[in-house]
Amino acid sequence: VDVGGCLIEPRERVADVYARTARSIGIDYVTSETASHDFKEAFAKFRGSDEPNAMRYYDDGKSFWRKVIAHVLSRGGARASADDAVVETMLTKLYEYYEHPSAWYVAHGAVDAISRLRRSGVKVAVASNWDSRLPKLLESLDLARHFDAIVVSAIEGCEKPSKEFFTKCLNAVDVPASATLHVGDDERNDVSGAVAADFACAVLW
Repeated sequence: VDVGGCLIEPRERVADVYARTARSIGIDYVTSETASHDFKEAFAKFRGSDEPNAMRYYDDGKSFWRKVIAHVLSRGGARASADDAVVETMLTKLYEYYEHPSAWYVAHGAVDAISRLRRSGVKVAVASNWDSRLPKLLESLDLARHFDAIVVSAIEGCEKPSKEFFTKCLNAVDVPASATLHVGDDERNDVSGAVAADFACAVLW
């Protein structure tokens, strides 16, 4: 099962958090509306490095999030690039905010559904493109104990939709692809990726 958009969601709109954080460091031109547009643009555009076929997240993900924040602060390039120190200050504040469990909520019924599956003998694993903080975040949300395995792209060194990532997921729970279902919120990363890895089924959440 995927995490973001399936298992957990931000408690506040990301754009609102970015705009509020920008104001807290004296930047008043970033609004919820501009942050929403520029965040989505940056999230789709940037990767964790400039190498060909780079992943989005490496290690703690800061190389990626730094680019996103700089893009939001420059209004998508419409303004001069923000000072590196300003970007780092906002990065630190946002990093601390999203590390805290209070920033997230768990999807209604998710824990009950996972518990019932495991009681019936079904193995359940997290399969997420996320930075290396995810296992600790899931522990703080009291979710980690409900899974047989937690497979995270930044830790494994590969990401969805690659077959390598889905193979690592199968190996983590020792279950063949023909007996595995994947649930996620992204057509390319989750559905197409799982189908290409010969999973029995892939469900778009």
